[in-house]
Amino acid sequence: MSITKTMTFNWTGLSQDAFIMLCFTPPSNAQLSTEQNLVAWELIPARPGGDGGSAVVTYSGHVGFGSSELAAGNIVAGSIKIEMKGGQKVNLITDANNYTEWDTPVSDPSLGQLFKAYNKTATSRAMSVGTLNIKSDGRKDYAPTFLWTTVGPNLFVEAKFQPVLKAYVNLGYKKNEFITADISGDSIWSQDLSGLPDQSSFDFIETPEHGYTIQPSAAN
Repeated sequence: MSITKTMTFNWTGLSQDAFIMLCFTPPSNAQLSTEQNLVAWELIPARPGGDGGSAVVTYSGHVGFGSSELAAGNIVAGSIKIEMKGGQKVNLITDANNYTEWDTPVSDPSLGQLFKAYNKTATSRAMSVGTLNIKSDGRKDYAPTFLWTTVGPNLFVEAKFQPVLKAYVNLGYKKNEFITADISGDSIWSQDLSGLPDQSSFDFIETPEHGYTIQPSAAN
């Protein structure tokens, strides 16, 4: 049975450029703070004019941890990633050549559906949870969804990934940027992806009052 969810976002008749930011709900038990932040998962530029436009967004159902590199402007610049499943734990380690890597995940029935990552290196690390899109050649594209900016040596993070996607408009963030402000009241749309069919379509609509909504397309 497929776990991939493909969503098409359509728009027409916009009066101005709009930028739709998609973020996943924080992992279970995570608390937003200065060291725990949402990450902009996808950014869709919706342009006015012509017959409108559309964008396709895919959630593969594969998730994991990343040891993430941070750049200027709160951007997650890259990550060493590892795919995880509920009930697994993994260590971030440094090998003999001082190369940072993940070791092999192992099962821990006490975790239930949580998955857990330990920082076994000698320094603090930025660690993230995110989605993995597996390409036809086996390459895995990692997109962080939530970030712990400082995980000290011998400390750990744990997560239960919630596939609840939320949309925000014109907040000014970039893809892979981690968000330090409280945007909890700014969402215009929320969708539990586990309840969607494999293919679904949504309309991004600008209202006369210059607000925005996202609604299921009539063809759904």
